Amino acid sequence: MVLAMHSKKSCFLILLMAATLVLLLTYAFSELVSVKLRLLVNPMPKQRISTGGLLESKSIPKSISLVRFKDANWTSTYIEKDENNHGSLFLPKEKLKFYQMRLKSHRGRRSQKALKEVPDDAHKRVMQTIFSNIENKTISPKSRMMKFMSLTAATQERIYFSTLSVLGYEKRLPTVINIGAKKAGTTAMGLFLRSHPNIASSLGNEVHYFDWNYEEGIEYYRSRMQYSTKDQEVFEKTPRYFITPDAPGRIKSDISPDVKIILLVRDPVERAISDYHHEVELIASRERKSKLTNTPLKVGRGPKLKENFEKTVLLKNGEVNSETEIIHIGKYAQHLKEWMKYFPMNQILVLDGNQISKYPVQQMKVVEKFLGLDSYFTETHFQFHPKYRVYCLALPKPMCRFSSPHKIPKPQLSNELKTKLYDFYRPFNKEFAEIINQTFPWMEL
Repeated sequence: MVLAMHSKKSCFLILLMAATLVLLLTYAFSELVSVKLRLLVNPMPKQRISTGGLLESKSIPKSISLVRFKDANWTSTYIEKDENNHGSLFLPKEKLKFYQMRLKSHRGRRSQKALKEVPDDAHKRVMQTIFSNIENKTISPKSRMMKFMSLTAATQERIYFSTLSVLGYEKRLPTVINIGAKKAGTTAMGLFLRSHPNIASSLGNEVHYFDWNYEEGIEYYRSRMQYSTKDQEVFEKTPRYFITPDAPGRIKSDISPDVKIILLVRDPVERAISDYHHEVELIASRERKSKLTNTPLKVGRGPKLKENFEKTVLLKNGEVNSETEIIHIGKYAQHLKEWMKYFPMNQILVLDGNQISKYPVQQMKVVEKFLGLDSYFTETHFQFHPKYRVYCLALPKPMCRFSSPHKIPKPQLSNELKTKLYDFYRPFNKEFAEIINQTFPWMEL
């Protein structure tokens, strides 16, 4: 009996020692695999971090196809292959734990801003660099990726943004700003220019820092930009800056006197009609949302409207109301002269917004030259939208953006009202043409 008990006790001790040994070996192997990841949490000086050549932008594959493989245990492993069929590890942002937490805490547009904070090209370089820094290259690509995915969200985030910094990415203030004019093609311009590989941009459609959010401070403004390298231009678009008296001085003093300015204009009468239509649709949209959600109606900060277009733009005596915002924006010469007090004309590019939608390649080539960007845009980057009769983005992925939902018909003007408005704008158009030393077809109307 005693011998049997002693034998069982010995077996138990042997099994316990074996289990302990297995745990120790597993831990040692785990430490070997993650040694470089720990270095990235507290990174050494840049020159001592081995990145397998991935710190050089020229080494990042330009032509990439995505290959997925799935099995019962792992359904989100990605391998990128270049034109020579050389594979590199890649993982979409949505699969990272800390990004998943961000998406849960933000809804709608805010969640999209969280995903776009790091541009796609930068994200690819970060993931490639992280996986190239895993010391043990003998384990399979899937195992290396699973190792990173097993880390906590906080550890993933520290490694990710440390690597981003090592690669030279940080949040920078804009170097080029599209200041307006409202309803003159700024949405199309923003969509097209953001697709250029040498452009990083603001998060969201319009930041409104130098007009509505200036009290938030410059670091708030910086936080609204994508991560970028020093070789990229940083683009921001807020059309209301054009008519904000304090905006040019604030931009020059808070950012740089070397900031480049893009101004889009169009036929001021057509612009006024489009602006009124846009605001009417916004009000209708807010009313629908208020009824659906049973919440108070949100009041916008746009122009004050009356019951129709004519009453909005005319005074009671029948004269044009030059101070209502709908009309005021179209006095381009008056506003541009304010900007010229702070920025020389060789830093201000003026384009006809209608031409952006009709001839995007030609116009974007002008923008590339103005900003000193490498030539990128070709005919294949754009596609014609048959319903709205404008060009949209085709590459790198199809995308159209309209600032109005087009659910309410545009106001129709009488010939008398049109004539009155064109007569009003004619002297402003003439002065504007002299200032910019060019003419657009609508200036002759």
